[in-house]
Amino acid sequence: MNILIVLTFSLIGIRLCIIAFNGNFKETAIRQQTKDFVAETVYGNIYDCYFNPLIWTENERVAVLRKEYDIELAPESENIEKGTVIFNMPKQLAKNQLAQHIIGYEIDDTGVTGLLAGYDNFLHSYKQEYKISCIVDGKGKIWEGTPLTPSVSEKVSAGLVTTIDGNLQRICEKTASKLMDKGAIVVMDISSGEIRAMVSMPNYSSYDLLSALEDEKSPLINRALRSYSVGSCFKLLIASEALSEGLSDFEYECKGVEYVKDRPFHCHDLAGHGVQNIQDAIMNSCNTYFIKLAEQLDPVKLRETAVRFGFGQPIELANGIYADDGNLPSQRELAIPAELANFAFGQGLLLATPTQICKMTAVIANGGLDISPTLVRGFTLDGETIEEQQGIEIVERILDEKIAKELQYAMKVTNYKTGASKAMTQYTVTGVKTSTAQTGKLDKDGNQLYNAWVTGFFPTDNPQYAITVMCEDGGYGNTAASPILKEIVDSFMG
Repeated sequence: MNILIVLTFSLIGIRLCIIAFNGNFKETAIRQQTKDFVAETVYGNIYDCYFNPLIWTENERVAVLRKEYDIELAPESENIEKGTVIFNMPKQLAKNQLAQHIIGYEIDDTGVTGLLAGYDNFLHSYKQEYKISCIVDGKGKIWEGTPLTPSVSEKVSAGLVTTIDGNLQRICEKTASKLMDKGAIVVMDISSGEIRAMVSMPNYSSYDLLSALEDEKSPLINRALRSYSVGSCFKLLIASEALSEGLSDFEYECKGVEYVKDRPFHCHDLAGHGVQNIQDAIMNSCNTYFIKLAEQLDPVKLRETAVRFGFGQPIELANGIYADDGNLPSQRELAIPAELANFAFGQGLLLATPTQICKMTAVIANGGLDISPTLVRGFTLDGETIEEQQGIEIVERILDEKIAKELQYAMKVTNYKTGASKAMTQYTVTGVKTSTAQTGKLDKDGNQLYNAWVTGFFPTDNPQYAITVMCEDGGYGNTAASPILKEIVDSFMG
């Protein structure tokens, strides 16, 4: 019996020795003790219209430290521990992220705002992992002296393709950072409605959201999508309806003030502009002319025209991203003479977003064809071609082409012959209309605050882009907004 027991244990020992010295079994055992730690995960990208990545564009050099029971990431330092591996890890958003308001930000790997929120499921359905592999014992403790082995899975090319032109977006952001405190810039392709640039100021950093939340200027708001008092830019719509109703020959003598039911409405030129026709009134931005012109119009048709141009309606630019509907006075409200007078030069109850004003300008610039503003072209799997195109709405005519051409001409003349031209250079290839809109707010010294606007198109002879600049509480259109438009056009066209 004793001999049998000894023989049995001897056979077991021999078998264990065979297993121990067998390479396959040894490799399998080690593999079973290998643990992967995911250091970083790269998800689907967001591209500009030329397939240039807008996120995951920067790397950060970090140290992966080996601790007794775990692995953690640490910023690069001079005193790196033994048992570390250092490599470049991608960061989703850059420190100075391009198109920050459009891209948005995440918290705990979940999109909270912007495209990161609207397309969270799609973007997270693709991933590339940066891993650290090491050998651990049965308790999960890293074996002493075991190397940390980095590995990276296959690169993710899938992503969302936006309409943004990265170069133009960069130009707009650079210009706004120099010349704008609060406000917005929107640049739109007039033939497709694709938004080539959208800027909101002040900007913010996803790396310091607390400061943005505490900032009284509210940098987290995308002002390109927010409603404001508009002012004289809206005269273009009033003029379009007047031309549609056959009032191209309407003339009026501006004396600096017009009374509506005993209530005075002043022109910005208190001395008056004299006799004005519709082209003169657009060029001189004559308030009293447009008050009298609006009185000649069919009020129902006037409001219907505003609705066709998109006023009083939200605009969906992408999943979860909407431009406000603003406020379009009701037919009942416009039946009040004083309210109609305010409406005639873009004041009173009327509110609109920079995106809505840019859309109106695009319709005029493209010959009267409607466009649907959008921020997304579609989806890509290879980072080179669009696999799935976003739906494009059928374009319809909302303004007679001849009338659109007349308004284009009036905007060109406004640029050449008024103060707006002081903001232009040889790239006076822009038809423009400026606004200085009352806000009803006062600064700390008791002075009236104004929203400064300019909207236009370029190039003149073959319009391709509509551009709208709004400086919130910024002063006058000619002096605050026009220089911004000028620098953007100069830089982009140059």
